[in-house]
Amino acid sequence: MKFRLFFNVVTVCALVMLVSTNARAVLCETEPAGSYPYAMELVDHTHCNYGTSSRYYRLQSGEYVKVTDCTSCTSGATMNPVRYTTNPYGGGQCEIWYEECQCPDCTNCTSTSWTSYNTTHERRTLKTCNCGTCSSTTQYRCKSGYYGNPSTSSSGCTACPTLCGRLSSTSTAGSNGTVMGCCAASGSTGSNSTGSFTITSQVCGGDPLEFDL
Repeated sequence: MKFRLFFNVVTVCALVMLVSTNARAVLCETEPAGSYPYAMELVDHTHCNYGTSSRYYRLQSGEYVKVTDCTSCTSGATMNPVRYTTNPYGGGQCEIWYEECQCPDCTNCTSTSWTSYNTTHERRTLKTCNCGTCSSTTQYRCKSGYYGNPSTSSSGCTACPTLCGRLSSTSTAGSNGTVMGCCAASGSTGSNSTGSFTITSQVCGGDPLEFDL
């Protein structure tokens, strides 16, 4: 009998703990209609179309929270309830519920790496996810040894020039939008009518009048 009584007490305690754990917090009370100097706003600026009215809640710190519910969602998004748990003014704990528009994830929406396309160009496919819809754009850039900002695969890239008429220059793909991306590295050698020479610092650009070697 003692063992059975002990078992029943444990069971009752477990049930009390379960009820306490699953008990829902009370809803926070809204402030009277008006406008308040809020410290935080619970909104989703990305996918919601908002109504004109807002509600305010006073926190334990004395600061206010502003909530403006979505009236509709942008294309592709769906409206879902969101719970925010906080400590209200006066103590305790309460919940603020509001509507928020959320977008689904995209599948197979990963951009490709840059790869060689032809003698002068590299190409990649840039993919972006917009609220569940994956869109793709083909991009081009100049290969190393060229410069420019190409919009197509057949134009826009020019071979790096010989600097000062004496130094061969090259570039790095992705950092060669202008001729200033074409450089002769420190230690590069060249020659003129008086003999050969070695530069001790990097030289960039395409104007032979910029440099006096």
